[in-house]
Amino acid sequence: MKKTANTTNINTRTYWNGIYGSPKLREQYAVQGTDHAHAPKSDTVIGKTRRFETALGYVKKGDKVLDIGCGVGVFTTLVKDTHPDCEVWGTDISDRAIADNGVERPDIKYLNLHIGAQGILPRDYFDVVFSGETLEHLDDPNDLFKDARMVLRPGGSFVMTTPNEDNIRSPEHTWYFGHEDIIKLYQDNGFTPPDFVYLPDLEHLMVIFAVGKKL
Repeated sequence: MKKTANTTNINTRTYWNGIYGSPKLREQYAVQGTDHAHAPKSDTVIGKTRRFETALGYVKKGDKVLDIGCGVGVFTTLVKDTHPDCEVWGTDISDRAIADNGVERPDIKYLNLHIGAQGILPRDYFDVVFSGETLEHLDDPNDLFKDARMVLRPGGSFVMTTPNEDNIRSPEHTWYFGHEDIIKLYQDNGFTPPDFVYLPDLEHLMVIFAVGKKL
């Protein structure tokens, strides 16, 4: 686990409200899921990915599912559309994203919560917690794992993705991670050693995809 060269953490509510408050950027984030039929032809800011549909494979009919750092609701929407009987929640630092998500999908429960301050969520409740491309933005990456463990039922799965080493660079990123770093984060925070899933095409070189269970 290595600090990036970015000296100022810009990951504030104000910053992310600015990102998700842009209709163009919100649309570009939203088309990262499995259905790219409506993706803008000039989509050059946000790349398409298979990590969401891969994570969907860990959700079963009737599961209680939480996405921590849900952004514009790509994964929460995918889960609810695929498994309407699932109870789906999403939390995010951006109150703008949460408000817009709630208008678009009132059948999903969205809450404006910071990572490290998710204490109002029910404990030992969820079957699956997902967090995609969030870990690298945090001051303390352990906070995400502690939140996930708090809300997962025993044996529940924490599915997460993060850029692999420094293969994706951004002024938003605070940390670089390798596979050994991810193993340590899972084990230090009360999870089984994670399984790593290799995403299709070249995405496995760019993104670490890991799944561990709450002990």
